[in-house]
Amino acid sequence: MGGVEVGPARVWLPDVQAPGLAMSRSMGDYVAQSVGVTPDPEINIYDVHEDDRFMVIASDGVWEFLSNEDVAKIVAPFYNAGQAEQAANQVVRESANQWKMKEEVIDDITCVIVFLDTKLIERSLKYRQAQIDNLISQHKETDQEHSIFVQPLNKHFLDYNLDASYEGGVKK
Repeated sequence: MGGVEVGPARVWLPDVQAPGLAMSRSMGDYVAQSVGVTPDPEINIYDVHEDDRFMVIASDGVWEFLSNEDVAKIVAPFYNAGQAEQAANQVVRESANQWKMKEEVIDDITCVIVFLDTKLIERSLKYRQAQIDNLISQHKETDQEHSIFVQPLNKHFLDYNLDASYEGGVKK
């Protein structure tokens, strides 16, 4: 508009008002690739040190209003309790709250928390199993007349469910 940039750069199809997305990468999106968006991810390599405790992998919807320090303060209490999924939930909630206070729309919000201390990973798995056992126990107490079959959970199922990925506040 008159040589003044308004908002972020966007990708548009020629002669069409779509997709109009503010992005530079999109894996698997062939329409966006046809107008110059690359499918190649940006890769950064970091050395993990013995005093590193967790890793946060998040979309720009998290980082728009939260700094590294803000996110670390949110995650720390959950790290101490061995609750990675709950940490990701709280980061998503706080990100959404910040968007609601400062913008009319909310960008995508995706967050994965990885605890790097193996003892805490074990505690997190035990915590998850205790939650599942508690739910099964409650169900048995409230539904005595119905017989239920509960198949034991395996480690792969638990690992899959501990990797919390959220978009717009909803678990994918």
